[in-house]
Amino acid sequence: MVQVASPVKPIRLEPSDPNVPRSTAGQPAASTSSSPDLRTVFTCVLPLVTGCLLGQLLPNMTQIPGLRMHVLWLPGPLLLGWLLCVPHAAWRTCVLSACAGTLLGALLIPDTAVARLLASLGEIALVAGTGALLLRWRGERAVLEGYREIDVFMLLGCVALPACSAGWQLLVRGSGAGALPHADLLAAALCSSVSYLLIVPAVVSIDRLVRSPERRQGWHWRSIALALTLLGALGLFWQVDWDHAAITPLLALAPIPLLVWALIMFGVSGASLGMLAVAVLGMQLGLEGLGPFGSDPP
Repeated sequence: MVQVASPVKPIRLEPSDPNVPRSTAGQPAASTSSSPDLRTVFTCVLPLVTGCLLGQLLPNMTQIPGLRMHVLWLPGPLLLGWLLCVPHAAWRTCVLSACAGTLLGALLIPDTAVARLLASLGEIALVAGTGALLLRWRGERAVLEGYREIDVFMLLGCVALPACSAGWQLLVRGSGAGALPHADLLAAALCSSVSYLLIVPAVVSIDRLVRSPERRQGWHWRSIALALTLLGALGLFWQVDWDHAAITPLLALAPIPLLVWALIMFGVSGASLGMLAVAVLGMQLGLEGLGPFGSDPP
C-alpha cells in the first residue's frame, strides 16, 4: 500500500515591527456601541434620583397649611441601602444619581438652595464612608444577616451617621450659607435615625427578594392580600377612641402579632417591610391624635 503525504500548508508569520500593520483577517471588529445599560438606569439611576428629589420636596410640603403628613428622610437611607446591595463598581453611578436628585430638589426650592445643597452633599459623603466601613467589616457574609453586622449597622448607620450629619448641618447653618428648612437639629437627627433604621433594611430586603427566588416561597397574592387586610384592620383598631386611658399604651403591642405572622410567612424580608409599613401608619395616625403615639394636634 502506497501512502501519499498531504502537502503541508505554510504558516505565514506576522511581522514583529510595530510600524508594519498586522493582518486583521479573521479578527472580530471592535464594537462601537455606546448605548447605556437600561438595567442600570431603571434599577439604580431613576430610583435614586426620584427618591432624593422627593426627599428634598416632601419636608417643604409638610409646611403647607392644612396638610398634616409625617415624612421620613429618604435621600441618605436610600443611598446607603443601594450602596450595600450593588457591586462596588456601581457606587459612582449611585452617588452621582443621588447628587443629581439633590441638585434638582435644590433648584426647585430656591429659598434654601445653598444651605440645603451643602447639607445634603455632606450627608452623601458621610453615607458613602459609612457604606464602605459596613462592607469592609461584613467580609464575605450577606448584608445585615449576622448579629455582628446588625450591631455595626445600628451603631454606625443609626447613631453615628445621623449625629455626624446633624453636626455638619450645624456647621452649614453657622457658616452663613442660609437657613435650613428644619430649625430643630435634634428632632432632625432623631427623624434621620429612625429613617435609617426603617428604610435601609427594607431596601436590602427587596434586593434579596429580587436576587434570590428561594426567598419568595410565601409571597403569593393571597398571603399579600391577607397582609394588607391585617394592616388595614390595625389602622382601624388604632383609630378607635378608647375611653380608658390605660388601654392607650397597650395599643403599641397590637402590631406584634402582625409582625410575627409576617416573619413566619414571608421571612426576614417580610418582617422588615412590615415594620416599615406599621411605623409609617403609626406616625401618620399619631399626627391626628390617634393610636399609641397620638397627641393633640397643635
